[in-house]
Amino acid sequence: MRRDESQRGPVSVRRRGFTLIEVMVSMAIMGIIMLACSSVMVLCSRAIGGGTSATDVSLQAGAARKAVDQVVEDLKMAKSITEQSSTAVTFVVPDRNGDGVDETIRYSWSGTAGGPLVREVNGKPVGGAVIADNVQSLNLDYLVKTVGPPPPVESGEYLLESYDGGTFAYIRLYTLNSTSWVSEYFRVVFPDNAISWKITRMKVMLRGGSPPAGMVTVELRAADSAKKPTGGSLESASVDATAIPGSPSWIDVPFNGLAGLDPLKGYCVVVRATTAGSPAYACYDDYSNDGTLAYSTTTNSGGSWSAPTVGKALQFYVYGTVTRQP
Repeated sequence: MRRDESQRGPVSVRRRGFTLIEVMVSMAIMGIIMLACSSVMVLCSRAIGGGTSATDVSLQAGAARKAVDQVVEDLKMAKSITEQSSTAVTFVVPDRNGDGVDETIRYSWSGTAGGPLVREVNGKPVGGAVIADNVQSLNLDYLVKTVGPPPPVESGEYLLESYDGGTFAYIRLYTLNSTSWVSEYFRVVFPDNAISWKITRMKVMLRGGSPPAGMVTVELRAADSAKKPTGGSLESASVDATAIPGSPSWIDVPFNGLAGLDPLKGYCVVVRATTAGSPAYACYDDYSNDGTLAYSTTTNSGGSWSAPTVGKALQFYVYGTVTRQP
């Protein structure tokens, strides 16, 4: 019997797209640029020194205002900042001369009191390079922060998928050996912000053989469009067949490297044995009504698989974690 839906994590249909994130990042970048502009206004208004007469103060204020206006107009169009120190800032703005190439603007001050604030375009001091004389102090280290989407978050372990018939009335045994294997296709439905997931452990219902021998291996494989296993094992773990009880029992199988799985794809649990004969049995329900699962078998070591059967289901549990983008 399938477990109750309340045991699952959040479920919804995954949708591609990062338009909202892109908009948020753009707004954050614009906020930084405006903060930089505000800082320049304050710093430049304090930076230009000289005499103390009313006329000198008026001239200084006018020069400072003109310098601030120039810096602000350039910074408002900045696409990126490539240099930033206490005495210099370099940034890129869209093409201004019609050659199809972005322009690079640099403001710099020598750091020596009385030196000028200089503006360069594409490495050349053009158009009146000195925009403020007699600068006494200046600091172009603006308050900035890293912007972008928050880092992904991995959940704790929880039950991702399972099938448990709940009654032995319909439980059947499939003989496992070196050539006869069994597979169950499943697909976990994740929240739309899931970016990857991993399996931490599985449980399968097994019964010891007659006599039990060798190892029983549980593995995960990719699934083809027909919901049959394809390719090699993504990871496997084995248990000693001699340790499996003589009656159907749940066997816990831990996994360590099943990470980075695609939340949009289904996968197959494959159970096999390593020796000939009847060293172990896999338990399955031959009266399943779960249309999302698909049961298939092979008798030639995975060379070919039977057509998947919806009316049968391997008894299994899959536990793991999901990594989401907040």
